[in-house]
Amino acid sequence: MAINLGFTSFLLDYILRSSRNRMSKILAVLAHLGIGIRERKDNLQQLRSLLSSDHPFPDFLKRLNDNLSPRCRKVLISNLIVRGLLKNREKRKEFKEKEGFFPPFCVSFAPTSRCNLSCDHCSSSGLEIEDIDPGLMMRVMREARDDMGVHFFVMTGGEPFVYEKLFTVIESFPDCYFQIFTNGTLLTEDTVRRLEKVGNALIMLSLEGLKEPTDLRRNKGTFDAVENAMQRLKAAGVPFGFSVMMTSENCESITSEEFIDWSMEQGCLVGYIFHYMPIGSDSDFSLLPKPQQRDYSRKMVYRWRNEKPIFLIDLINDGPLTGGCTSSGRHYLHILSTGDVVPCVYCNFSTQNIKEVTLAEALKSPYLSTLRKAIPFEGNALRPCFLLDRPAFYFRMLELFHPHSCVPGEAERIKALKPKLKSYANQVKEIYNEAWEKGEWESVIRSVNWCIGD
Repeated sequence: MAINLGFTSFLLDYILRSSRNRMSKILAVLAHLGIGIRERKDNLQQLRSLLSSDHPFPDFLKRLNDNLSPRCRKVLISNLIVRGLLKNREKRKEFKEKEGFFPPFCVSFAPTSRCNLSCDHCSSSGLEIEDIDPGLMMRVMREARDDMGVHFFVMTGGEPFVYEKLFTVIESFPDCYFQIFTNGTLLTEDTVRRLEKVGNALIMLSLEGLKEPTDLRRNKGTFDAVENAMQRLKAAGVPFGFSVMMTSENCESITSEEFIDWSMEQGCLVGYIFHYMPIGSDSDFSLLPKPQQRDYSRKMVYRWRNEKPIFLIDLINDGPLTGGCTSSGRHYLHILSTGDVVPCVYCNFSTQNIKEVTLAEALKSPYLSTLRKAIPFEGNALRPCFLLDRPAFYFRMLELFHPHSCVPGEAERIKALKPKLKSYANQVKEIYNEAWEKGEWESVIRSVNWCIGD
């Protein structure tokens, strides 16, 4: 059954503004109607089970409704949910029938490698200083949207807001949704007003935790600048959240109740936890979270997700939600400011440049195709990362396809870490194989069984 964009957007907006009891009744009717797809019926029933429990999901929906301006709420529903997750299913199926695989849900860009800060151990350190041509980026986005049904794009960096044509790109795709990762220091009143006017962006502000660790790594005064940016975004009704890099030094603090509660008080609707990766020209292996810390983070995030009305995402530990690694075009892929197409933001090795090939041709490359087909490794989606969890496979791919390094000296630095990576992966395996076999991830991760599939 074809999805009517206007009616579906109106219905979802109505649900979002409804009481818990009314939400449950509406979802019951929709589940009974089924709207044509079995998986959609199951998801609606699962949402109903959340509403009937003490899960914070309904409170999260209320926060979403209360915190967003009418414009931002309308565009989030129509672009991200209806177009991005529902209406594009047929186009995705058509692409699979033609090419033999499903297209990604989103495409990530680093429009620039420039940044106004110089943070220690930045994963982008060593990248060539270059801006991607806006015309080239928009060409790729049109291919993704028109040929693959992609309506969700991620902007990272460098610092996206130093890219002069950022708003030109965003405003040229009013039917798409953007997630922008930023250090927050350039979010002036004028910039925030422009974000509210266009309405199609979720802003993710980078932190290291609270004030002391943030200012220590990101320069003195950065934390106050981020707090001020949060106040501006909240006042304007622009959706935003936090993005933290978990290390061996801040694991406990960034997963603490104090930090989660602080973020919600500021108005954060979403929280991303990335795990430190030993990449870039200024990497430090000692900052990699220890296997026990990684497991601790997993359990704490699962706990807060079931107790706090905030949408928390742990990029590595949430492998079960996405069926394993999301990279290589399986759910997303990354394009550097040089045009090099890489599996993810933490794998700076490429065999294709978008200046020379179409997005579909890049996705069909032997390098990315082989990576996609290997996921999930041995079935255990709790160990999804091919660098941290499957280093033997990672190095085999480098030997087999000879991708060029996008960071000078990266190949040699990574190769020197091979013994440490192998030891780390074995330690993780001891913890996470048992958790996977026991189904601990399923009982702790959510009240219902929900997996993002094709």
